[in-house]
Amino acid sequence: MKRTAILLLLLFLVSYGDGIAALCAENGVTGRVAWVSDVEGDLEIFLMDLAEGYPYQLTASEGADLHPALSTDGEKLAWVSEKDGRADIYLMDLNDRLWDRLTDTPGVECDLSWSADGERIYFSAYEALDYGTVGLYAGSTGELEHLAGRGHGFAAYYYDLNYRTVERLSLFPGDFRSPVHVSGLGVVCRYEPWSAEASPFPAGLVLIHDALACDSLGYCEGLDFAGPLRRFPDGDLLVPHVAEGWFCYDRIEPNTGEMVGGWCYSSHDRLNATPDPAGGNWLLCQTADAGDPASEILLLGSGNDSEPQVIIQLTDNASYDGEPTWAVVGGE
Repeated sequence: MKRTAILLLLLFLVSYGDGIAALCAENGVTGRVAWVSDVEGDLEIFLMDLAEGYPYQLTASEGADLHPALSTDGEKLAWVSEKDGRADIYLMDLNDRLWDRLTDTPGVECDLSWSADGERIYFSAYEALDYGTVGLYAGSTGELEHLAGRGHGFAAYYYDLNYRTVERLSLFPGDFRSPVHVSGLGVVCRYEPWSAEASPFPAGLVLIHDALACDSLGYCEGLDFAGPLRRFPDGDLLVPHVAEGWFCYDRIEPNTGEMVGGWCYSSHDRLNATPDPAGGNWLLCQTADAGDPASEILLLGSGNDSEPQVIIQLTDNASYDGEPTWAVVGGE
């Protein structure tokens, strides 16, 4: 009886995977996607080639595996693992599935993304504040005491794969989240100042040229962000936020900070969206918040107002699936 149940499950998975591959081929959707799932009881990372439609488990550690980020050529996966008791960054070559530990820090790394040339991994780290740095920008003794009382914050960094070094990007007081590299410009982050007196920037998007040279993009100061920033193949940014009850994704041209397109949904079931790395009009997203067993991974074909939206569901289980990342094998 048990053997029969296993065979039926395998037949279902084969049929389901073939259906995904057929839908992707029919709609011209290509590439490789990865995501986090607790389908095995703890958070592990899974991979799917859309031409095949079948998920493969990449990690199997006792600690949580989080924040996957596929390189632009789809050949490598960076992620954060707690396998040794601390959240550090690891890198896997998807051709041979061999991995290497990149960081060993007391901070907690998150918000991973790749540079366009694949030579750097950008990330945020939540860590104890550098009071000497904070003191450079404090407006007064009282302000410095206020900032020092905060204790921890998010700073932006990158890991250089050529030199195997970690470099800090941000020095100004404030939380720098979700760093995204834009070729020829620098790194765009979500920014939240700790106080108006100690920061030259309002809350919003900032462009970091180097640690001491930042510019506000001037885009919707005080925007209610609702997820990580992502990059389109042409360098535009995908910016998620909530506005008047709508869950919105704005497409931003980073040179000017102007909105050049976007998508809006009436419900918050299109989270952590990633744009089509092949330049198509698709979004990869999850359907519920972290830990929610109703969360699945979807591909959304945006189309236009006169066309029905195409939905390709990549997972279908009673476990949490989230933090999707997408790349086209062969690169941008």
